[in-house]
Amino acid sequence: AGKTLDLSKAVFGRPLQLRSSRIDAMVDLHMVEAPQILIWQHQIAGHLKSESEKRWAAARNDYGSLRIVFEQNHDYRAMDWAYYNFCRMRRESRKGPRWLKGVEWFFLDVGAGYGTKPMNIGLLMALVVFVFTFVHWGFASSFIYNVEADQRPTGLPEFGLGTALYYSVATFTTMGVGDWVPAHEGIAKIMVITEAFIGLLLMALFVAMLTRKVIR
Repeated sequence: AGKTLDLSKAVFGRPLQLRSSRIDAMVDLHMVEAPQILIWQHQIAGHLKSESEKRWAAARNDYGSLRIVFEQNHDYRAMDWAYYNFCRMRRESRKGPRWLKGVEWFFLDVGAGYGTKPMNIGLLMALVVFVFTFVHWGFASSFIYNVEADQRPTGLPEFGLGTALYYSVATFTTMGVGDWVPAHEGIAKIMVITEAFIGLLLMALFVAMLTRKVIR
């Protein structure tokens, strides 16, 4: 307890082999230089001294260096882990209002893992669809049924919860629907535009992140 493996400002003329070592101490990697550093993610996870001391700027730089190390070692899963933590430390080290950090935390960290977790985007997309489902349902009176788009001789349907889910999915994916339309006046148009914009943004981000994972 309290021990530190101090490699700060150390210079090595040959690759630094740490993969076979058991690391129980905190590690200081500040400005270490070596042609290659061979280390596993699980060896350094939770052992970075700068992060444990809440020196966020130093931790940001350390994770940035680890990202390069893992990329050189072709360990892309660990590289994503290092980049994710680099972004976390950058957020913590940045000065600004707490609410802005909270927005970044929710959308970029939890929602996307800073571009390293495509499945998080999928969950966020589902959450947005369900939230807007209840929003549309709550403002059901703001939607008008387009009789001309329906040739059935039955009476007009109600804008129920199932219809609200259907409408939310169609709006989010920008597929569009012709049977239900927002009223000319009221909040419905603003809700539809907002959901469609969020849908375009999240779907583009999901495809970009997934493509990056597959190509690499």
